[in-house]
Amino acid sequence: MYKLDRKKQVEALATYSVAIGFIVAVQKNFIVLYKPISVKLISQSKKQNLQTLKSHWIKFMLLGIMLCLILWFSVPMIINFFFPLYPESIYPAQLLSLILILLPISWIFHDMIVYQKLKTPNIVISLVPPLVKLFCFFVFVPKLGIYGLIFGLIIERILSPLISITFLYDTWVKNKLINRVS
Repeated sequence: MYKLDRKKQVEALATYSVAIGFIVAVQKNFIVLYKPISVKLISQSKKQNLQTLKSHWIKFMLLGIMLCLILWFSVPMIINFFFPLYPESIYPAQLLSLILILLPISWIFHDMIVYQKLKTPNIVISLVPPLVKLFCFFVFVPKLGIYGLIFGLIIERILSPLISITFLYDTWVKNKLINRVS
């Protein structure tokens, strides 16, 4: 019985490794396109950052959706061609591609926090999402296996921009750059 469990664990790890590899590759290659935007943000004031966000947030979201869709539809062909022994990693890779939807906007929010020298939000963003992800791993991996890992990663990637926008919104209200929504 132990050997069977060990074999399933090794197969699940291989499946996860194949699935997560696509997300890591897209993130590494996408950062090359993102750097010019990041350079623009560093030279702007808080007000200019807000204006940039207001005028381009839809473009960032559409870019994330486009990345997600491209990966969602190309992963089955790529895995069947390069990794024919792991067809079970297709669905996990497609689920992980959902992470890409918020990737561009998440990077923008985080860079705005860093460039505006907001220390508390930076610390919270550095600690809370990874701790929540770790908690999700402990709770969901024993029950859901590889899908517990995927769930933890997706929750972490959703939580990070939510925390960022919350702190940025408070900063903008304090600096009277926007009015508080009641």
